[in-house]
Amino acid sequence: MAEQIQEEQEPQNVMADEAKEQQEAYEGDVGINSILDETFAGMVVAAREDYAKTRFRVTKDMTYDSEGLAFNGFVYTAASWAAQVAINKEYQISVASKVNFLSPVKIGDFIDFEANAFFSESKKQDVRVVGSVNEVRVFEGTFSIILLEDHILRIQKRQLDKQARESRELRAKLKQ
Repeated sequence: MAEQIQEEQEPQNVMADEAKEQQEAYEGDVGINSILDETFAGMVVAAREDYAKTRFRVTKDMTYDSEGLAFNGFVYTAASWAAQVAINKEYQISVASKVNFLSPVKIGDFIDFEANAFFSESKKQDVRVVGSVNEVRVFEGTFSIILLEDHILRIQKRQLDKQARESRELRAKLKQ
């Protein structure tokens, strides 16, 4: 039944849309060291300092119900990716967001996200993201992203190692 819904709800010109999408592919450099699959995050169409545009296609694997409604978690992920690309730094992490889902999306929809970053001279930046399907807003939100000196997991490991060392030293002093 899901395949039938997909066939009914995907635009007739999916091939044309996919060709257009390929033509619009971003040729520049994205500074984020990511292996995130474009299927789940979208493709970068444009990027410059404090700005990104991405395009995300809703696929049948993102179906929430038998009517062809897409699960909004995928939309959130794609919007978060657009925010990360607008910052475009190697070591960054999203720490907060406030989002609104303005309209449902369905199988076959292409969501164009535009992300604009603010406070670029700060370690914490806010990024405003707007997602549209055929110029109709379906998503808007703000993501707070913190810039780091190193990968978050390496930072966390150093902190845990330091805590363990301090705990051992304290136990050794208490035994004396």
